[in-house]
Amino acid sequence: MVRVATLIVCCVFLAACSGMGASLSPPATSSNAVAPLLHSAGSSGYLQLFSFKGSSSGGQPEAPLIYFNGTFYGTTSSYGSGYGTVFSMTPFGRVRVLHAFTDSFSDGAYPEAGLTVMNGTLYGTTASGGKYGGGIVFSVSTSGDEHVVYNFGRYHDGVFPQSQLLPIAGVLYGTTRNGGTRDKGTVFAVTSSGQERVIHSFAGAPTDGGHPGAGLIRVRNWLYGTTLAGGQIKAGGSVYRINVLGQERVLHGFGVTTGDGEGPSGTLLYYGGVLFGTTLIGGQYGSGTVFEMSTGGSELVLHSFGRSTDGATPAGALAEAGGNLYGTTTGGGYFPSKPNYCTALQGAKALTSGRCGVIYRVDQLGRERVIYRFTGYPDGANPDAPLINVADLLYGTTYWGGGSKYYGSIFKLLP
Repeated sequence: MVRVATLIVCCVFLAACSGMGASLSPPATSSNAVAPLLHSAGSSGYLQLFSFKGSSSGGQPEAPLIYFNGTFYGTTSSYGSGYGTVFSMTPFGRVRVLHAFTDSFSDGAYPEAGLTVMNGTLYGTTASGGKYGGGIVFSVSTSGDEHVVYNFGRYHDGVFPQSQLLPIAGVLYGTTRNGGTRDKGTVFAVTSSGQERVIHSFAGAPTDGGHPGAGLIRVRNWLYGTTLAGGQIKAGGSVYRINVLGQERVLHGFGVTTGDGEGPSGTLLYYGGVLFGTTLIGGQYGSGTVFEMSTGGSELVLHSFGRSTDGATPAGALAEAGGNLYGTTTGGGYFPSKPNYCTALQGAKALTSGRCGVIYRVDQLGRERVIYRFTGYPDGANPDAPLINVADLLYGTTYWGGGSKYYGSIFKLLP
């Protein structure tokens, strides 16, 4: 399992090194429904919808929510039966566990990516488990029937998928953090019937990216993504584009110029004809950046994190609301209201360590403002996932904190 608490350690580590089973589980019953826990943070517009409790409801969500037919769906990276869950939530905060992963021969473990919808069915990935231990692609109905679509981990296939899948014309596209011909990750395509092919195996610096931790977006006939490492230098990371035939090009290698970010981890946002993204570290203060980039690769740093109680280490993607960009940082902000209510992150800057994270807004001119600082209790701490915009309200998750110390929370925010 790759925990958010070790996300920055993994980034530093990358700088130094860089037949199918199927299970059909019964639909979730009413015993899986968990009552909401509401906390208001007053004038900030922040409202906690739910606080995870571990074994009964899952815990430590690392992925964004999705909204489908009036219901929210998401994953937790751990707990449930020990290996994470898929859950649904009403707009009022009532959570129901649809599937609990078991890490058995025919099931996955540790879903760290968000879900996607194709033809009315939910699809996702787990970072581990399955027949060969390299993770799976799974489907799950809105009533909780789960099926393993594909098992990773054979030959030069990818392993450890951690990103949200992208559906295009009945095919799901995604990335794996490792595996491929050089063990630096892959871009893959898989059908709902389990026919999978590797589109691209990353080669690493100085000609290619390595170890993609984010999903893909589609802009016209190209798919765009990021890698945590590779690019022009081994640990910098990259933005790349690729088509469905596997023709790939690195658009930008991070970490080469002074003040540039390093280690992009979130899925890109395409808005107003421009790509927007975040980097985990680097920038003017060493604690990550927000950047914009043309589809041809011209990059501009909009904001560098790391001053005072600003955020630090933005792990998630950006969301747009009202013409502004919104995001979360895993670190920075305030120290916890109680001991151990924030994770002890290990980053490049001491500012990151032990603080609870923030929600921020930045406009397209780079003017940034922190609009909420987490305290760990009872609101939550260390958000690792991006926000989503539903009817001009922002919804998100925290990995840690909440009403139960270690399990995280779900919240909504009026921008």
